[in-house]
Amino acid sequence: MAISGTPVYFLGPPRSASASPIALAAGRYSGLTAAADNPVPHGLPATPVAVSITPLMDGSANPGGWYEYEAADATHVHIHVNANGPTAFRLDMWYPE
Repeated sequence: MAISGTPVYFLGPPRSASASPIALAAGRYSGLTAAADNPVPHGLPATPVAVSITPLMDGSANPGGWYEYEAADATHVHIHVNANGPTAFRLDMWYPE
């Protein structure tokens, strides 16, 4: 199954008067493969400066059965899912405008 998901964008306030605004994109992504590294395409116009990953549980998955195996880059958030881990996630991603 292919990984699918679409971020929804929200503009956040500048961190300070001299800082660039930070935007928030939040989305639900599904179709990750268990027992594998999953490069999840985030669809953002820039590399996220922070990512919050929340598993969406189906009742049989182990909530601790995943981790970010590499820092997010310009195109992907990198999530490893263990054999009994969840295969759907909510991603909150902050990136510079």
